Amino acid sequence: MRIRLLILLLYLVPTLAAGTMRDTIHSFLSERQWLMQEDSTAGVYHGAFIGAEGRWPTLLVVRDELQTLAFFSLLEDPVPESRRADVADWIAQTNYGLLSGSYEMDHVSGELRLRTGLVLQGQALTPELLEGLLYVNVSLMDRYWPELQQVIASAAK
Repeated sequence: MRIRLLILLLYLVPTLAAGTMRDTIHSFLSERQWLMQEDSTAGVYHGAFIGAEGRWPTLLVVRDELQTLAFFSLLEDPVPESRRADVADWIAQTNYGLLSGSYEMDHVSGELRLRTGLVLQGQALTPELLEGLLYVNVSLMDRYWPELQQVIASAAK
């Protein structure tokens, strides 16, 4: 009987955690009036952020089964092919100094994004953890936005 109960709990805990994670996300976004559209079938939230230096799309990816969240700030337009090598160099130099977060670019499509992630490992998602995940990301994107734009523009010369 105890084994059956343990097996049942192993199946229920991720489901319960998923509901709790979503509740925390919804509450956090609502309290801060941060508009993000949920696509619950894909486990993602789409939004945008307006910083002091620019405006860009954002994406919050929730993987309930892995108890993992990733938040992305995206460059709206792909990096032109002729500029990707210079931007890749900038990414490597910038990432080297970052303690948290990582710029990444798809060399085929030119999609550029900044990623921050959070692995809960059995912890409950709290507003403080979510705040750290999101605000570190948008702060880094805003901090490096002018420099990134300059690298993209000057690489064409």
